[in-house]
Amino acid sequence: MLFRRLIVRALMTAARNPHVQRKAGEVAGKAMQQARPGLMKASHRAGELTRKASDKLQDTINGAGGGQGKARVRGNAKGKGGKRQGPKDGPKDGPKDGR
Repeated sequence: MLFRRLIVRALMTAARNPHVQRKAGEVAGKAMQQARPGLMKASHRAGELTRKASDKLQDTINGAGGGQGKARVRGNAKGKGGKRQGPKDGPKDGPKDGR
């Protein structure tokens, strides 16, 4: 227990040292640069799998039955995207000044 306390205290003291912090940042940056290609490849593969699963689920819901899915469509089910449209005639209560 005493040995553990000494180790933890030494690490905490070292972590407060600006030189140690700078060196740790450099090491972490190098590790990140080396890991980036693998992370990008894994991210790309995860996106592909997610799109395939989504398309398969949509085909199942729409009753298409499992062929090579249709082209991916963006937007909501009605084909409209973006903000909700309000009434075109304006407010139905009339002017607010009482005329």
